Amino acid sequence: MDQERRSQGQQTAKMLIADGSSLTESDKTTYIYATAMFGLSFYCLLLFAEMAKSHTWKAIDLQAGLIDSPQWSLNVSTCPGYSLESLKQTQHGLTAQLNLAGPACNAFSEDIANLTIDVTYETQARLHVNIYDTALAQFTLPSEFFDRPAAPPNSSPSLVNSSDLVFNYDASPFAFWITRRSAPRAAPLFDTRIGSLPPTPIAPIANASDPSTGFEAFPLLTSALPLDANIYGLGEVVSSSGFRRDVTGNGTLQTLWARDDADPVDQNIYGSHAIYLEHRFNQASNSSQSHGVFLNSAAGSDILLATPPSSNTSLIQYRLIGGTLDLYFLSGPDPKSVIEQYGEVVGLPTWQPMWGFGFHLCRWGYSNISEVEDQVKNMRAAGIPLEVMWNDIDLYHSLRDFTSDPISYPGDQMRNFIRELASNGQHCSRHLHRNYS
Repeated sequence: MDQERRSQGQQTAKMLIADGSSLTESDKTTYIYATAMFGLSFYCLLLFAEMAKSHTWKAIDLQAGLIDSPQWSLNVSTCPGYSLESLKQTQHGLTAQLNLAGPACNAFSEDIANLTIDVTYETQARLHVNIYDTALAQFTLPSEFFDRPAAPPNSSPSLVNSSDLVFNYDASPFAFWITRRSAPRAAPLFDTRIGSLPPTPIAPIANASDPSTGFEAFPLLTSALPLDANIYGLGEVVSSSGFRRDVTGNGTLQTLWARDDADPVDQNIYGSHAIYLEHRFNQASNSSQSHGVFLNSAAGSDILLATPPSSNTSLIQYRLIGGTLDLYFLSGPDPKSVIEQYGEVVGLPTWQPMWGFGFHLCRWGYSNISEVEDQVKNMRAAGIPLEVMWNDIDLYHSLRDFTSDPISYPGDQMRNFIRELASNGQHCSRHLHRNYS
């Protein structure tokens, strides 16, 4: 499908640029620029798709030369980690500085020397841990795109000593772990301490002495998990292991980088949702509980779930190509509560009409409006309910939004078709792409 679209788009662009009567000089420049940007975007798409194929990154990072540079060591075994300093307790948490604890290792990019960590107990069930560069040079999602939950006002009661979750830390080398207040002796829900992590190297980690938290232009964060943990989420993906993600065996390397590919198995597709839910059995209480961890980031990333050979501990590792480590921990304690708490962070979906949940029919490749009309008639004749008939961008004149092709989809015939759908209580929809035109 994508190949057909690309081919048609390229042919259209060539035809339009060659036809002086169809385009102004400004239009020609726009099409040339759009074609160049499309080519660059497609190259980046292939690059990140290739990353998703390797569970070790060796073929990409170390051999293909994408990060190969004499100024980067590609070795994190000498990275010093960070020390927590200038700690300030606040009514709703703490803030502190994280400074490099020794000479920079510059493994994959230049180490960021000074970080800030803000810990906020936002609600009874939500703990916010935000680690970012003090200079604010790393990209973070603007509030126009992600309206973060407001911090608790100073007038509100403090939850530091009463919330469901507890933030714990070691100052040097810096590490943190999250526990339930109701079960302080149970295994932490999230644990970045070196002593808690599996001893076996996980590429691109060099050895067991590596700091668990690295912050360059490419942030890295690792947490221990129970052996063969019950992990769900980290979508959008068609997972070969089903809803439960593979933590043992081959493990999981989930790339988060949205791309227009409908259903490849174990690869990144349309959406990127860096939220996982873990369902865990507590032997001490003889009960099961769920919690969630959400990474708020727009950076391309790989999230690794793995269990090294002969290890009794699994792990999750975040490998980002930019941005910050902006984490929300959700206490649950059941799956439904975790999803409700996640909705409070990212916002709830737009309210949908009832007919939107009915059966929709859509594809790329209808040759003309007559074929589309036949689809609706055939569905009706077969007694199959059809709420919405869609058209892809081949409906448009030269793929331009808000137009119709004068030959295949003439305006008068389209209007009659839409009116006929409406008279039967059906709806018409079409794809809108933010194309240059």
